[in-house]
Amino acid sequence: MGLSWFLQAHEKPTSGKPCPATQIQLAEELIEFARAHGKPAMVCESAPQGYHVGTLYQYNISHLWDGPAGQGLTKVSPEQVWTEWYTPYFEFIGAHRDVIKAVTYINANWDIQGLWGPPYQQGYWGDSRIEANADVKEQWVAAITENTWLHGGDHIREILHGM
Repeated sequence: MGLSWFLQAHEKPTSGKPCPATQIQLAEELIEFARAHGKPAMVCESAPQGYHVGTLYQYNISHLWDGPAGQGLTKVSPEQVWTEWYTPYFEFIGAHRDVIKAVTYINANWDIQGLWGPPYQQGYWGDSRIEANADVKEQWVAAITENTWLHGGDHIREILHGM
């Protein structure tokens, strides 16, 4: 089972849509389905959509959610970005550690890529590069170096398969 994690801070139900109310509820439903069927789940792709980690701005993602994509500029702090997006991300993974067995994070400057950049016809994605902000990078490294995470490398096969 796989899911994407591009959730917004303070997400509200999409107007005019009866069900499901939020992306978080969709993610929870998928996790519960996987759990009920004894299946592992993976967060297949994740990024703080709408945030520009390097310049510390947040922009509207889409007219469907918060206004015209790439507009509605708001200055944010590294702590705010971490609290609004990364904290719920790691909390969700931690709360479902029994089911979520793998995650991937898209570490990209979406804004410089033709498909994802101006005029933002695919929505505003921003810049999700961890290294674009020293404070965010420091918190990220601290979060992923906890003993709960298994990282790739030459030793990964031995760890996974006991070889």
